[in-house]
Amino acid sequence: MEIKYSIIIPHKNIPQLLQRCLDSIPFRGDVQVIVVDDNSDSSIVNFENFPGIKRPNIEVYLTKEGRGAGYARNVGLQHVKGKWILFADADDAFACNFLNILDEYSCSDNDIVYFSITGLDHNNNKSYRDYAYDLYFEYAKYKDDMYLYYYSIYQPWGKLYSTKMIVSNNILFEEVSVSNDRLFSVKSVFYSNSISIDNRKIYISYTNCNSLTFKKDPLSEKIRLLVDINLNKFLISGGFEKYHINIYKLLWTRCMKFDLLYFFNTSKILLSSFSGKILITDISNFLIKEIPRVVFLRVKRYNKLKRSI
Repeated sequence: MEIKYSIIIPHKNIPQLLQRCLDSIPFRGDVQVIVVDDNSDSSIVNFENFPGIKRPNIEVYLTKEGRGAGYARNVGLQHVKGKWILFADADDAFACNFLNILDEYSCSDNDIVYFSITGLDHNNNKSYRDYAYDLYFEYAKYKDDMYLYYYSIYQPWGKLYSTKMIVSNNILFEEVSVSNDRLFSVKSVFYSNSISIDNRKIYISYTNCNSLTFKKDPLSEKIRLLVDINLNKFLISGGFEKYHINIYKLLWTRCMKFDLLYFFNTSKILLSSFSGKILITDISNFLIKEIPRVVFLRVKRYNKLKRSI
């Protein structure tokens, strides 16, 4: 049977959660599931009974390099057979009807289809991610520019990617310890000719305080800053300066994290990476556009929380 969908899942040391993720994917002959283990600890993972290893449509690749989720996803991309690619984190899951929704797009000419997600915390209560996508969507709709939405959703999950578009443009994940997916997501949008949005929820994102997302040490924050600098350089050089991350927003969110020495070193890296023209333009945009944007999102967030009480 021809493979329609290839689902790539990087994994490290959370076999029970990986099993939950795999259990959320119904067996179908046209679905290929690729699990790439990133050198898990044998005292935590039973490799002889690795999750999914006995299911016929699940392929398990055990890597020993320990180079992170970005590397694991790139290994997965090497084994894709489907027309479409999806990504999942091992500690998340898919919604029960997600394949039926995907089937509506299996013959489309889209390069990416954005879907909504359900965000849950460890107690299965709704988390901030449950409405974050909706807020970005509402803001982009308010500004009449959906690329503001496309370039704001950096996570690779909750999206359906054309394999042809990914492969022909050689789009890969950065092999860094954190934020490996940001430039991948931006490049995917940049090289896409056709993008659709479907606000139905196909994915469940669980908040895991032990995940890389919540790693906030100085080295991790510096890597995030360098990733965002590269992301901005890519967009600016490609003529999409309008969608780059405001430099002064990065100064505020990435550099003012720890002590004065950290701020001095990281702000020097940031400000020296861009031309004076960009820096001057961004200071006015920060005041005129970024602050109103934050206010818009905060008001919308407050109203959504108020309605949910």
